[in-house]
Amino acid sequence: MKLTLVERLHGFRLIIFDMDGTLVDSQHHIVSAMGEAFAGVGLPLPDAEAVRQIVGLTLEDAFLRLAPADTPLSVHQELQVRFK
Repeated sequence: MKLTLVERLHGFRLIIFDMDGTLVDSQHHIVSAMGEAFAGVGLPLPDAEAVRQIVGLTLEDAFLRLAPADTPLSVHQELQVRFK
């Protein structure tokens, strides 16, 4: 049997991506990262439950929902950079 490049380099034959949280609940990490992003730009931290409700949205949509309505576009962009 011929091995793929990944199998030769890393020994993996199967890699599983948990995109929906079935294997690992990462919501507490998302809440923490959101808090760090908001703190980094000087905005009040969003409520943890509000952050959990935006899980699955694009970052742009998530920050539009979580940040105060008068938040400048440049701050929204900085939030996305800090979150990543």
